[in-house]
Amino acid sequence: MSKLPGTRSVYARVGLRSMPQEIQVEGSEMTMPKVRKLSVEEVQRVAAQPDQDAEELSHRTAPDSPILEHAYPYIAAWVDGGGWIELGQNEYSRSFIRILDIGGMLWEGTTRYISLDALLHDAEEALRRLEENGDI
Repeated sequence: MSKLPGTRSVYARVGLRSMPQEIQVEGSEMTMPKVRKLSVEEVQRVAAQPDQDAEELSHRTAPDSPILEHAYPYIAAWVDGGGWIELGQNEYSRSFIRILDIGGMLWEGTTRYISLDALLHDAEEALRRLEENGDI
């Protein structure tokens, strides 16, 4: 998209707000919430409000022993460092777990796992191998 002469680019964070109506997904029994784009004023008002989720989390006590961080240190480091992990199958991938970063998918697991622990172990090993090979 080209700019008009004499104009400047303005970037703003855009938010979406859920609306009370739902949209029926064609060919499915699933419904999706209807959303709309927030105005600049609404984005500013929401940004000025205190973060209720952060406030809730600050009142919780930390566990005595971070079990998951000890059992899966590569996963913990990956997520803490800005990467993410997707669980579950979707229309784009049949794998049950995917490791991604801003550049896209780095690894995807198999379609089935016998347990959540097996799934996490597979992802942990994948991250270890990716690091060993210098891919991350």
